[in-house]
This record gives sequence, C-alpha cells and structure tokens, in this order.
Amino acid sequence: MGRRLEDVVEEMLGEKPDEAFLEAIKNRIAFAHESGEEIDFDLLVEQMKALQEAQA
Repeated sequence: MGRRLEDVVEEMLGEKPDEAFLEAIKNRIAFAHESGEEIDFDLLVEQMKALQEAQA
C-alpha cells in the first residue's frame, strides 16, 4: 500500500512540512517526470530543506 507524500516527507524531516515545501517537492517531481529525468528523492528533500533554511 502506498503512503502519502506528506507523511513520507514528514518522517524524513522529523516535522510536518508546510504546504509551500510540499508544492516545491511535487513540482520538482512533476518536472522530472515530464523530462524523463530520474531523481534521488532523499537527496531532493535534503536539498529543498537546505534551500528553505538558507532563505529563512
């Protein structure tokens, strides 16, 4: 059975992600899908978290 993206990201971050963070993840996944690019999901979440922290 699949898991919700929100739940997976929350587990990885140790906290509930905000909607903007989730939208950014979803958009990046969609872009990768459209372009046929493979992504490392764990790395994507880590990079998005680092970017968010740098902007805070």
